[in-house]
Formats: sequence, C-alpha cells, structure tokens
Amino acid sequence: MGIIRAAYNAGKGMLADQWLDVVEPKNMTAQTLFARGEKITKKNKVKGSPNVITDGSIIRVNENMIMLLVDGGKIIDYSAEPGYYKVENNSAPSMLNGDLEEAVSTTFERFKFGGMTPQNQEVFYINLIELSDIKFGTTSPIQYFDNFYNAEMFLRMFGTYSVRISDPLLFYTNVVSKSADRFDISDFSGQYQQEFLVALSSIVSQYSVDGEGISYLSAKGSELSSAMKKALTEKWRDLRGIDVVSVAVANFSYDDKSQKIINARNHGASLGGAVKALFGGTQGNQTIKKAKENIKLDKILGKSEVKWSCPKCKTKNIGKFCSNCGEKGTSSNREYKPCSSCRADVDVTDSVPKFCPECGTSFV
Repeated sequence: MGIIRAAYNAGKGMLADQWLDVVEPKNMTAQTLFARGEKITKKNKVKGSPNVITDGSIIRVNENMIMLLVDGGKIIDYSAEPGYYKVENNSAPSMLNGDLEEAVSTTFERFKFGGMTPQNQEVFYINLIELSDIKFGTTSPIQYFDNFYNAEMFLRMFGTYSVRISDPLLFYTNVVSKSADRFDISDFSGQYQQEFLVALSSIVSQYSVDGEGISYLSAKGSELSSAMKKALTEKWRDLRGIDVVSVAVANFSYDDKSQKIINARNHGASLGGAVKALFGGTQGNQTIKKAKENIKLDKILGKSEVKWSCPKCKTKNIGKFCSNCGEKGTSSNREYKPCSSCRADVDVTDSVPKFCPECGTSFV
C-alpha cells in the first residue's frame, strides 16, 4: 500500500485534462499547521465523498509541505517532495523525506499502518514552513533579583515566537485530533502557551542566578531562542515534533516598586555626576559614598521622616517623646527632615528649603 509518482505531460495542458480529480489541501494558509486533503474535479468542485481516497487517486504535494496517506488513523505512506502521486494499494510505501531528517523514517516505522486491506483512506497535509507571530505574555510578574540594584525586582515580558514542524509524523500522531480537519496557529494555545511561559520564566530566573543585570535582558534575544529550544526539546520536539525557531521579546514592564527603584538609582547616578562637579573628585566621591552608605530602600520608595530637636537635651527624635530623656515634644520644637541623598538633617520648622544646604539635592 503506497504512492508512486504520477506521470504528468505538460503538453496536454491543465491537470483536469489528464485526470478526472486531484486531491489538494483544503484551505491551507500561511497560518495553518495541518489541513485535510479533498478531491477537486476539473470544474473545481468537490467530488462525491471528498475525504475518501481510492486506488488510482491522484494526490498533489506542494512546496514546503508534507502529504500523509492515512487509513483508520494509521499512516500508510507520505511524501515531502513536491509533485503528483498516484495511490496504488499494491505498491510499497515510498517514504519520500525531501529535506526532512531521516528521523522521520524512524517515526514512520513506529506508527505505520499494520498491513491490512485499506478501508477508509484519507490524505492530510502538514505545513513545513516556519510559522511566526505567535504571541506570548507573562500572566504574572517574574521574580528577578538584580545585584546592580541590590533588590528583588518583578517584571513582565511580552513578545512573539515562531515554530516549525520538524517531525510531521510525530506531530500528526501525538498532537492532531484524528477527527480534525485543520489545525491553525490560533489553536496553538492553552497547554502549549503555559509550557512555553513556564520554560521562559525558568530561563529568566537562571539569568538572575547568574548575576545578569535586568536591563540587559532585552539584548538576549538569540540566547533566549537557543535556551527555549533546548528547554522545550523533550516536550515539544521529542514528543510532538515541534521546534522553537526564534523568540522575540517586544517589551518589558516592571511593577510599581521595581520602577521606583530603577528611577531612584538613575536619579542617584545623575546626582553623583553633579556632586563630583560641585565638590571636585575626592570630596565628591566621599560625599557620594556617604550618601550610598546612609540611604535606605524605604526612602527610595517614598517614605520620609520628620525629626524634632528635644528642648532639654537637644537629641533629635522621630516619635512623640525624646528617646534620650523622655521629654515630650511640643509644636514649638524645631523640626528636621533628612535629605534623601546625603541624609543630612535639614531644619524645616519655618519653611522647607528648595535645596539641601549640605549637598544641593532638590527638596521639591
């Protein structure tokens, strides 16, 4: 049971002049992974029982696709080489791999038809081109510790990826429903997307463990593609015959606290240049070092403290009572606010200055 190449005489004109009907893929588009074949007559009409292929039927195979001849869900023969083929049930399987790897022949031996008399032969086509623009997005933030910011960050990732069917026989056997007429990119969701996102989160977390800065992730496109392909080999290629070809991260987004940390660090870097320019190299570096040693994360996130000076012992305090002598604070006590940069206590009792008198940081 199998197929043989059909002799096509170009001198006789159109196919319909030579054969009464030809099996072709049904509505195969650039976004289609799998489609059923149907018999088309010379008037471009579907003939009789469009899904049933009989002895002597002519099958057309186009570029970048593979044709499967199936009986009762089992593969009888296949061809990945373009051309026209005639079904002959007394012939041996052709198994024309085309540009596919020899592993496809091994898969055929595992899942081929058992050799009984054909009862209900059908033709299916699988697209072999790279299928792109499959969108992905993390539903919840990925945790990422960044050594540069010395903080736990949370980010979301959005983008697209592409796949290619590397073992179409495995794809047909383990992925496609035997009652399905087609399988499009839009069907590539649910469990597949979840598996993709789990692998993506694991790889991104590994970058964090390796000490990679979070801001450099956008430049890891090619590495990410290779890592995703390796991570999904067992589940996708070995089990389903699907390869991840490329991954393109279009955008990163951070949660509010992570964004505040980034903004504060960028502001500090800009301020450092200004301090160095104002005080000179050595003194400027000492001022910046002192600021870095004193600054705390809760100050970065917007929290601030107003201190008051005890009228009895002059100790500066935050609460309602002096931490040194127990004196109760009053409204007439001097109030101080720490500078967000150098942490100097600035008197704000009468008015809030526009700039810190110690390092020049804006108080507005």
